[in-house]
Order: sequence, then C-alpha cells, then structure tokens
Amino acid sequence: MSLFQKLPISLVAIKISIFITFLLIQGASFAQPTTTKYYNAVGQEVEKAQAYYLAIGHIPLGKDHFVGKVTEKFISSNRTKAKKTFDQAGIQEGVGIEYYENGQVKEKYQLKNGHVFGGYVLWFPNGVKALEREYTGYSTATEINHKTYNAWDSLGNQVVKNGMGDLIEYHNNLSISARGKIYKGMRSGIWEGFYSNGNLFYTEKYKGGELVSGTSTKLDSSKYTYTQINTLPSPKMGFPKYYEKLTKAMNYPKSAKKIGLQGTVHIAYTIDHMGEVSHYYIIKGLSPDCNQEALRIFEEIPVEWNPGTSRGNPQSYILSLPVSFKL
Repeated sequence: MSLFQKLPISLVAIKISIFITFLLIQGASFAQPTTTKYYNAVGQEVEKAQAYYLAIGHIPLGKDHFVGKVTEKFISSNRTKAKKTFDQAGIQEGVGIEYYENGQVKEKYQLKNGHVFGGYVLWFPNGVKALEREYTGYSTATEINHKTYNAWDSLGNQVVKNGMGDLIEYHNNLSISARGKIYKGMRSGIWEGFYSNGNLFYTEKYKGGELVSGTSTKLDSSKYTYTQINTLPSPKMGFPKYYEKLTKAMNYPKSAKKIGLQGTVHIAYTIDHMGEVSHYYIIKGLSPDCNQEALRIFEEIPVEWNPGTSRGNPQSYILSLPVSFKL
C-alpha cells in the first residue's frame, strides 16, 4: 500500500513537498568538505610526490586530524588501501578493513580506545584466509593479548584448528615474523621471532600462554634476556614526583567549584620510542572546564620520559592516567 494512498491529493502534495525539502536540508547538513593527506609507507605525512598512499576524510574546523569515516588509497593504483573510522579525538575506533595492493582484503578488525579488541580475521594476498583470532584486552608484561583459534597456510591447508596446532606468522613483506606451537589458542613451548630481513629477533619459552623467559637480539646486535615482554614508559623523575607536580599545577575550575562538582578526568597520550610525548586526548571527561584543565596541566608541565620497550627494543605506547578533582 502506498504511503499516501488514502490522503487527499492536496495533502499528498504538501507532504511530498515537505518530504523533499527535508531530504534536501538533511543532505546539505551531511555534506562536509573533505581533505586529502599523503603518507609514506610507514605512515608519516609527506608531500604528494613522496607518497605511498593517501587518506581522504573530513577534518573539522579547529582540529588537525580526521574525524569520522576515512578512506585510504594506494597512490600507484588508486585502489582502496583501508577503510577506517576516527572519533573526535582522532583515535581510530569501530570496524576497520585493510586491503592488499592487488585489491584483496587483507584484514578485518574492531577497535576500542584505539586498540584491537574482539574478532580479527587475516587473509593472504591470494585471497586464502590466514587466521581467525580474538583479541581479549591489553597485553600484560608476560601475556600476549589474543587467542588464535584457526589458521591456514597460503595453499589453504589448516595448520591450527580449534586453538591447537603449529602457527607461522608473517610480516607485511611475507617474510616469517614468528613461529611456534598453539595450545588452547595461546602460545606454548618454544617460539622464535624474526625481523623483516630474516634475522633472528627473539627466542621465547611459554607455558599456559604466559612467557617464562626470552632472549632477544636488539637492533644494535646486543643480547637482552627478559621475563617480561613489555616495559611501560616512565617519567625519569619517577611517578610519585610526577603525580606531585601535576597536583600542584592544578587550578580547580571556578565553574566546577561553584556547583560542587567532583570526579575524575581520564587522559591518554602517546609516548614514542624516543620518549617524546604527543597527542593528548580525553578518554572520559567530567565537564568542559575540568577537561580543559586536565589537558592543560599535562601539556604544560615539562617531563622527560624513559621510552617503553618491547623485548628490549624501544616501543611507542599509549598511556592513560586519571586526574582527580576533589573539593
């Protein structure tokens, strides 16, 4: 039955006119200017002439990052490289899809607070499924944050079934990145890891999915023995003095004090492999003024950081710290 079947002709005309006007207004409201940025193969923004891929999306007024849906394309072929979504802070969230240069889907994943969380599927460049995995949370110092349930080689032969088998993982250039046994979805026994040039990176022993011990060959060729995979970044002055400086620098917002507002603002920021800090953003806010004050004290207080490491090599990390507002 037509939506307007029982209405008088004049009413139908009015409703159609309103409906069309609504669609036009709605369409105009969603039409946002797009921006194109260019990047090299390791994701650094560069000039168009040096670019490996480009990203197209919307950058709101006053921001320097994409917000909403973004499409990445290979420069050489103009084929889609990735489809991503970014929140207001410029952090990737939701479902992401990556593609190989030949057009085949490479991986599908979900993100939460900028980290892969939940189901993850990877394919080989020939379209054969490589593995099915579930990300369960953040990695700890001794435990990797995923379980591998099924995996195949590039010919389609299943090598891990229902969380049991022998797994080979690959770098983007398809050289071997790691290999070892999977038991109940987790690493078990002896595992070897390799740099993308084929050189041995680490040898590790696992039990029940947790690291027992490991030895890595660092980028400077020195050996590093460890019982923790990851070490988090830390302020050179130590966390107690760091917290003390943050507390002393805080100015309680008058608007919050006036209404007796108390609570916590959760701030996140990136500390790269050199110990440089960047990209402060709010994970969970309290009020506009409290949020702004929390960001201010983090951004304005000069702090030198020890970079975090992974198997002895410096590594970028995202840290999250709470700022408490109490009267």
